[in-house]
Amino acid sequence: SLTFPPNEAKSAIMLLDRALESRDLTHDDRFRIRLMRAMRYYQTGDLDRLSSETQWLIDTVPDSAVAWNLRGISELKAGREGDALLAYNKALARNSEYAAAYRNRGNLNCDLKHYVQALDDCERAVELDPSLRPYVLGVRINALQGNGDVATAQTECEALERESVVRQQTHIACGIVWGEQNLPERAWNEFDLAVKNPDPQLPRNYESEYSAIWNRGSAALEGKRYSEAIADFNAAEAIQPGRWRGHQNSYAHRGVAYLLAKKPDDAVADLSRAAELMKDDPRRCLVYLWIWDVHLASGRATEAAEALRLAAEAATGNKRMANIVGHCAGEAERDTLLSDAANDPNKEAETYFYIGLAAKVRGDRNAARDCFELCLKGSAARESETGLLADMQLSLLRESP
Repeated sequence: SLTFPPNEAKSAIMLLDRALESRDLTHDDRFRIRLMRAMRYYQTGDLDRLSSETQWLIDTVPDSAVAWNLRGISELKAGREGDALLAYNKALARNSEYAAAYRNRGNLNCDLKHYVQALDDCERAVELDPSLRPYVLGVRINALQGNGDVATAQTECEALERESVVRQQTHIACGIVWGEQNLPERAWNEFDLAVKNPDPQLPRNYESEYSAIWNRGSAALEGKRYSEAIADFNAAEAIQPGRWRGHQNSYAHRGVAYLLAKKPDDAVADLSRAAELMKDDPRRCLVYLWIWDVHLASGRATEAAEALRLAAEAATGNKRMANIVGHCAGEAERDTLLSDAANDPNKEAETYFYIGLAAKVRGDRNAARDCFELCLKGSAARESETGLLADMQLSLLRESP
């Protein structure tokens, strides 16, 4: 009578509170009721009460594996990953056949990039309780990919498509796999399913929701659906503004989307913020070069000069980046840039883009067109942000006389 559907968790807590008022409860009864109440606190997202309740449970029955498992959940939700891992270890030390604790520890090990341990935990969880398989698939795929076994991860994603498995984390994991394989439409479909299929048995998971929407936006960007990408990036920012503000890729991706959607002012604002967040990363100079080009195209010579100065400053200490900026400023030869990128197709594609950009600024349209086409020669380059920008530059060259 004390088991309630997740959507009635708040009502369940009220009934459990009332049950605890009884004077006829045994010690074991009281412990079980408070254990159920802790689970409902988790379902409703009441992390403060979850923390205090799990502390009481552990103080009361230190050998309870279930209580230590709940402590792990509580610590993880509070951002204390090390304490969470310790709690899951203690739960399994008390019950080595506790499938849910293996599942939870597997999730955490994957987040900590302990991929081999994550795979072992997922396997053990399903071995003990086959019904947990849908709950560990996403973690397993992430761990396989993180451990370098991309082929197996891809095979499992294909198998899951045939099974029509509906789990938010699984769809996110498969979307990442397809994105890594440069299949943006397939990735977008998985992220879209993730957005539309949150787990109804758990409290709203803002981290997963953010991840699903942000990744769907990235896939839309790679698929050249710029308005959809911008809408998703804006939605992700609204869900977790703090996470968005601390993430340079968020601003860079949305800045590129604005740029490709021909919204230069919005693009400059986001790209400038991305460059600020990149701090000591020499690649920030490339973001300043994007800004430089936007200002030039908009007739803002003073702002363009300042962006070029910032690009040169950011490239200090990195020969290749300094040569790219120098070429855009008319100070470094094309052959020097290409020799810096020798035997690396991605660097070569990137280098051709900036040689093309410099040629466009000089007014050499034919050279610019040739360089942008060379940038797009490889499939990986076509799906990258640089490839998207090269494609845009080609379109602009075709549109203008």
